[in-house]
Amino acid sequence: MLVLSRNPGDGISFPDLDLVVEILKVQGKRVQLGISAADTIRVLRSELCEREREVESKGASERTHALRNELNSLSISLALAEKFLQRGDLQQAEQALEKVFDRLKSKHAEEAPSISSDLVRESTPVAKEDRRDTRRSGKVLIVEDNANESRLLAEILSMHGFDVRTASDGIAAIAALEQETPDVILMDMHMSNCDGPTTVRRIRETPHLRSIPIFAVSGSDRREIQEEQQSEVEVQDWFQKPVKTQPLLSAIDDLVTQAMRF
Repeated sequence: MLVLSRNPGDGISFPDLDLVVEILKVQGKRVQLGISAADTIRVLRSELCEREREVESKGASERTHALRNELNSLSISLALAEKFLQRGDLQQAEQALEKVFDRLKSKHAEEAPSISSDLVRESTPVAKEDRRDTRRSGKVLIVEDNANESRLLAEILSMHGFDVRTASDGIAAIAALEQETPDVILMDMHMSNCDGPTTVRRIRETPHLRSIPIFAVSGSDRREIQEEQQSEVEVQDWFQKPVKTQPLLSAIDDLVTQAMRF
């Protein structure tokens, strides 16, 4: 570090940077500086630099979250196509894959990517009874504010034999739980109105709801969310997006099977 003693009117020059710092006024412990720099050089107060770094960090985190959501939608869509193939429904499988390919090709031109919602039907549960996989049963509540992800996940769960309901945020989830108790809840962590950790706490604080198994389904990992909340998030398991559907289906199936034994 270079340490200099300067008087008002003196300057410090950085010729390689085309930058000059001039001492304009000294009053007590305060020093007034004048800074001349080329137009290509940004000059900010240190506290503004820190704020800018915080904003950039938040922006990077939001972009990462959005990308995980996009990858999750693509992953579930591919799982749907695979399920159609297993059932011998080649036309449906081909349509599902075409939509994934179209989505990948057009992604670079979109600011807020999302898979076309017409890949799945609007109602929930979305699969007809005669097309369900009867090896599974049980009620699942999906709490997810991304409508596209929610529909895709509801579709694949319904195709595997689960009775699925959806809620768009924590408030809607609490209202749905007052009407019907599911065997398991799939809870997104980042939601508007009422986020995942808050909703989990409310469920655990409600006597007749507190024992319902909850699986977190989030773009963030468990440690990251708990650091944000500065507390434990009381869930049975954690599935980070993009979610691998088979482990999730197996975990739900295990819970439902276990519950049926009692």
